Amino acid sequence: MLLPRRRFLHLAGAAAVFPAWSAAWAQSYPTRPIRWIISFAAGGANDIVTAARETVVVAFPDRRVGTGLYAFVEASLGLTEDSLREFIAAETSPNATSKSTPRPPEHLQVIEALPRGASGEVRSEILQLVAMNQVDLIDPLIASEQERAVVARIVATRRNLRDRFAF
Repeated sequence: MLLPRRRFLHLAGAAAVFPAWSAAWAQSYPTRPIRWIISFAAGGANDIVTAARETVVVAFPDRRVGTGLYAFVEASLGLTEDSLREFIAAETSPNATSKSTPRPPEHLQVIEALPRGASGEVRSEILQLVAMNQVDLIDPLIASEQERAVVARIVATRRNLRDRFAF
């Protein structure tokens, strides 16, 4: 029996498509619950890193070390200053003495929100004044009532309560 060329190509194409078409039917997999295995402990470093949304570090004059560091960490609820300090201590080498080794900040404050301008940038000048404990100079810099409420929460829980001084 002699098949015309066109008929042969139709049959060959159908034979090639049929296995792929039958595999495309929906399968009943999985038939039992899926178990996720996560290799990270709850409350570990990954939870801390993902809970911190943004960090701003500002310098302030300090009589003990010359220039102190004050870190403001915008984070979700549940992240504490103690857990951040433990994380920083674990990430830095305790016996490193070189100047290139970063030092932990003297003050660390976990806050709900950082003060932001109209375009969304962090108002670091306000945070600088909080770090230097010059809170009476902040009021003229505040642009809105929402920013005033954010700054009031930061000032109320600030860590640097030492008297300010000039170098």
